[in-house]
Amino acid sequence: MAPLDYDFHTVGVEKDPISGVLYACSGPQLMSVNESTGHVTTIGTGIHVDPTCSDLGATWLYVECLDLD
Repeated sequence: MAPLDYDFHTVGVEKDPISGVLYACSGPQLMSVNESTGHVTTIGTGIHVDPTCSDLGATWLYVECLDLD
């Protein structure tokens, strides 16, 4: 894995078993991580979790609590 281009303070990380996408969350932001380049992309905000977002689990269904941009 390449060095990340995002400074995570606390993070929850999960690799989706179906798509293979590596997801991370930090605070209220959901991000995807390109494992080859280390580029981190914010794909949504408004995750309703504790402020640290230190736990993230992959889901296979639509998640109501996520406000995608």
